[in-house]
Amino acid sequence: MLTRTILFGLLIAATTFAAPSASAFADSDCGPCNPIFLAMFGKGGDSDPCGETSCNPCDVVSCDTVSCDPCQAAAPCDDAAACGPCDSACGSSTFKLFRGGSRLKVNGWVEAGIIGNSHGADFNGGTFLYAPGTSKFNLNQLWLAVEREMDSSKGFDWGAKLDYLFGMQGPGAQSYGDESFDYNWDTSDDYGSGINQLYGTLGYKKFSINIGKFSTPIGWEGTASWSNFFYSHANSYYIEPTSHTGFLARYAVNDWLTVFGGWTTGHENFSNRYNDNAFLGGVEAQVTEKLKLYYYLSNGRQHDGLMRDGETWRNGSIIDGAPLGDNDYFIQSLVWELQISDKWYYVGYWDLNNSNCENVRWSAYGINNHLIYTINDKWAVGLRFEWFRDNGGPASWLNDTPSDYYEYTLGVNWNPTDHLRIRPEIRYDVAKGATPFGNDRGDQFSGGFGILYGF
Repeated sequence: MLTRTILFGLLIAATTFAAPSASAFADSDCGPCNPIFLAMFGKGGDSDPCGETSCNPCDVVSCDTVSCDPCQAAAPCDDAAACGPCDSACGSSTFKLFRGGSRLKVNGWVEAGIIGNSHGADFNGGTFLYAPGTSKFNLNQLWLAVEREMDSSKGFDWGAKLDYLFGMQGPGAQSYGDESFDYNWDTSDDYGSGINQLYGTLGYKKFSINIGKFSTPIGWEGTASWSNFFYSHANSYYIEPTSHTGFLARYAVNDWLTVFGGWTTGHENFSNRYNDNAFLGGVEAQVTEKLKLYYYLSNGRQHDGLMRDGETWRNGSIIDGAPLGDNDYFIQSLVWELQISDKWYYVGYWDLNNSNCENVRWSAYGINNHLIYTINDKWAVGLRFEWFRDNGGPASWLNDTPSDYYEYTLGVNWNPTDHLRIRPEIRYDVAKGATPFGNDRGDQFSGGFGILYGF
């Protein structure tokens, strides 16, 4: 216990006093077998104790050595206990087209929705999703995932994963950092396609490594709609990377500590046409049975389209002829997940993005809080409160004026069936210093909903 106390004291000190600092990772590991928890927070990452390429609490039920407490341990599919969305040991909270004993998993979803604002403006401001700030009904995501699951618990194994995304959020998944591979797979000004992930995995017992393009472990909210409780994103989501290309190794030191480290080409890059380099690493720690911490950082130098003159963060469009930026950056996140009880679940996280582009320092950071209450296996309600500081730079998509932003969101998740989720929400944003919302206002009420169907 003393060792854990010292370790976490050093971790908190590092996140407090490190030079440029930033955010965290919260792709949930095995949590309580609460149906809403399983459906909402099986976010998929590289942190499962079974050593698979994705960690979904429902999928973990099918591991030979791990089960989601209090779900029963692994059992033949016909004998497995029903557990909400994961209705058998062969089930999943994201849906498999191939079931039974197959290790090939094909699934996906379609999501559409709308958000309007109290000012009646066509543009909601930069705080919504990727590009769809407009008050109209949008197809946000048509997502297709193909995966060969890895099981290295007994020895060497391999896996692979492909995530394809089309919709208004498609351009946000492209490799627009170095304008390569899927860059500019657009069908119109609003819609396009992107390859969110394309990687292979090698594993041997407690060690595994992802090689290719993979989603960032930094932060807590993800690109995939199915992994998020709320329909809209927090402001701090936009100062986090979307993806990295390179490799990321994982080693489970013991039952409560896992470390990560690797090399990447920066973020939103694929071919590395500008010869960029970055370190990506972190640590995940199961502090207690109910509390888990995630810390991740990315530190490097990037010469790419993201930093061309006049560009906005995560825009995806490049100005022809504009000079490349020379960006030194440090991004980090710290996430803490707490299962308060069978009904209450809390996530807090801190993000920071410090950059220095052409001797101009950029900085944005914030603290985010999610509190989720599960009513039953069909309904859950959540509250999100965020304080976000934009000093100019990575978050200048909001407004060029440095400002403090406060965001309050009340959301509901309704799962009428295992495959259908409806996410209405109301939201209030206020800025202290800037006027980034519709009709140049400093605050804004908004509301809307998303309809998500998984297959």
